[in-house]
Amino acid sequence: MGCSLSGPLSRCSHGLLPTYCRQFWAECFCGAFGIFRKTGCSRVTSSLLICTVLLWCLLPCQAFSYPDGFLAPDLALLCIMAILEALRLYLGSKGNLTEEEAPLGLSLVITVGSMILSVYFLIWQTYVLRADVIINTVLLFTYGLESVFQVLAIAAFVG
Repeated sequence: MGCSLSGPLSRCSHGLLPTYCRQFWAECFCGAFGIFRKTGCSRVTSSLLICTVLLWCLLPCQAFSYPDGFLAPDLALLCIMAILEALRLYLGSKGNLTEEEAPLGLSLVITVGSMILSVYFLIWQTYVLRADVIINTVLLFTYGLESVFQVLAIAAFVG
């Protein structure tokens, strides 16, 4: 049990180190929103961030008049994105820790779906606020970075 730092992708007892680090931070972020509880994020921080996200979702509803029939699809897509994110992180962690290609491949496919939803929230949602643009741009960047790490991990596990 230890790390081998001989190549560009370091092998650890947790699979590939870059993929593990990215998975840890994503799980901690999602843990803060109540999706995962295994990363050690404090419950107080989790509760505050859950309240912040709920208030952020309610801000456009209260500040602007939503056209009839547009609020429910936006909230439904947000819930779908949260479910996809939890599933994507679970499969990515499982595939990295067990060094199996199938869960990482499924996580990569789900990442594409999450990217499409992120583009929706960046461009096509009813009200796009400046914070939405910043958050979704960072999210798309991290999805791209994660995709590169997942492809490299799959290549290392196959080879």
